[in-house]
Amino acid sequence: MRPIHFHAEHAWLPDGFAAGVDFAAGASDDGACVLQSARIGAPRGESTPLGRIVVPGMPNLHSHAFQRAM
Repeated sequence: MRPIHFHAEHAWLPDGFAAGVDFAAGASDDGACVLQSARIGAPRGESTPLGRIVVPGMPNLHSHAFQRAM
């Protein structure tokens, strides 16, 4: 399966903010969607626009783990 390309005007990457980032996402062997690459300074081209600023999500910050000890 060919990767799907997304483009962000600005994106937060491990080294900080970068401009013109092209993300390529595709399916893994188990069918999950995985990030395959992030290319900095790429023109939008035919990539799907993500928006002006893209930052990583914070999955499941809410927890009741402390209640297990009670």
